[in-house]
Amino acid sequence: MKKMLLLSLFVGTLSCFSQTFIATPEGLVSSTDITKNYVVITFEGMSAEKLYTLTQNFREKNYANPDHVTRADILNEYLSINTFVSNFMHFGMWHIDIRFTTEFSFKYEKVKIQFINCSMT
Repeated sequence: MKKMLLLSLFVGTLSCFSQTFIATPEGLVSSTDITKNYVVITFEGMSAEKLYTLTQNFREKNYANPDHVTRADILNEYLSINTFVSNFMHFGMWHIDIRFTTEFSFKYEKVKIQFINCSMT
């Protein structure tokens, strides 16, 4: 359930900034420019350190084992998180699980968010 909320938060955050992803056979791409598989969100007046800390805090609060899902962590610059959502969708007896990696890159006032290694089973 927490992972479903996380996915909802990411999708909600991206749509609040009018930047959304669409699914293609190559993975998730920006709905406004299908050559980009990332979005950049601007947060005026926020340092890279603050944005990094907020993202780390979110990870700590919303994952049962935050150290286990962390793929890479470069202080105040980059954070990569693996996510698995069991039973993402149901079709009668069938269910779909989803796996993806979210990469966050931090700069002054900006966060680049990229979803990679997306798969559904």
